[in-house]
Amino acid sequence: MGRDVASLALTMKALCIPLMWELDPRVVPKPFDAQTYESTKPLRIGFYDYDGFVMATPGCKRAVAIAKRALQAAGHELVAYTPPRVEFAYASLSVPLTLADGGKMMISHLKHESVDPALRSFVLSTSTPIFIRRIMEILIRPWNWPLAKYFGAVSGIRNITAFWQAENAKDEYANETMKRWKELKLDAVICPGFACPAQLEGRGLRCVGACSYPIIYNLIDFPAGALPITTETEEDQKALELVKPRNWFETGIWKSTRGALGLPIGCQVVALPFQEELVLRVMRDIESKLSAVDE
Repeated sequence: MGRDVASLALTMKALCIPLMWELDPRVVPKPFDAQTYESTKPLRIGFYDYDGFVMATPGCKRAVAIAKRALQAAGHELVAYTPPRVEFAYASLSVPLTLADGGKMMISHLKHESVDPALRSFVLSTSTPIFIRRIMEILIRPWNWPLAKYFGAVSGIRNITAFWQAENAKDEYANETMKRWKELKLDAVICPGFACPAQLEGRGLRCVGACSYPIIYNLIDFPAGALPITTETEEDQKALELVKPRNWFETGIWKSTRGALGLPIGCQVVALPFQEELVLRVMRDIESKLSAVDE
């Protein structure tokens, strides 16, 4: 985290030094690639404002459009892109693998801690016996499939065989994503960093589906960075009322965004593994052109 992209690059330069892998041999010995970061070579960059699973709010879509114009002003080629099978990656891989034990380890660490009000519902759902969560998934499925998927995802993974099957599916998903990038000859991708603006206090869990945008890249270990693009406007709030949310995930996102006037909205930059310098380079180019293309 930093005040600007230059600060992030300076931090990476300070950390990507031989001392780091001397202290911990498990660290990849990869010095900072200044040539990639400082390059002015035009790139081919994919963009999307809808991942095929959860709609982003109008303000978040506008932020991606601004970032797209900034990159075009910097001389880059922008092409439409859609990530593969985000619903599957989110509900069948990311959340279950994160909570493979049904959240038992996480809850054990929170046992004697004060829980933020925004997380109480989540902590309650992961504290409920797993068999009850699975029953809830079955009972809710006919009338609210997103909520049913949530209960199924936070129930963890049933056994070791299922765990290794999920790990294998994760690798296949990474390969599928890389294949699509190669077919489109993409150097990087921009998209919403979250499906909604920054949240007002206490509203965090309402937008649990909003993390579908960053979580898939966390799952497959693609480097990503986010930078502020704009803020929620009156026009964004009005546009929000013109779009009807289609499911439980989006209803929560829409409710949490009402009243978020003036709160920051970011954009996410993603690259292939071990291309952190390229992420920073694209972020730098967006940042440098923002004032010229904003709004």
